[in-house]
This record gives sequence, C-alpha cells and structure tokens, in this order.
Amino acid sequence: QLIWVNIAPVNVYQNNDTPGANDSIAKYNNVLKENIKDGYLVDVYSLLMNKNDYEKYLHPIDSHLNVLGNKLYAEQIIEKLRQILK
Repeated sequence: QLIWVNIAPVNVYQNNDTPGANDSIAKYNNVLKENIKDGYLVDVYSLLMNKNDYEKYLHPIDSHLNVLGNKLYAEQIIEKLRQILK
C-alpha cells in the first residue's frame, strides 16, 4: 500500500512573490488525487487551507514547512497508518 502526501500551500508572502503559486499547487494536487488508484491520500493542502491560521505551519519567507508544519504532516501520516492497520 502507498500513502500519497500532497503539496502544502505557500504563505501569502510567497504567493504574492510568485503569483498563482497556490493555484498551481491546487491544480497539481487535484491531478494527483484524480490519479491515485491504489493507496491513500493524506490531503495536507486542504487541511491547511481550511485553517484561518495556516501560515503558522509555513516558513515565513520561503515555500517550506516549518517545524510545526512538518509535525502536522507526520501526525496526518501516522493517523492514516492507524486507519490502514485496523
């Protein structure tokens, strides 16, 4: 079994610096979701975009997750593993 993890959004600063970055990430994530036939998706993009404070999980200047964001990814993967192993 495969667990697929999609791409996290970028913060507002990065999205303004690279116009359309989050739109492009969303499109890529949709293609990924539509093409997963076997396995499970951890949809961190949607999880973060549904939080008002999603930027607290992202590095303030570039397009990477910070420590809190990486912890969130790990927690989501662990939860998916628990669901699979039940």
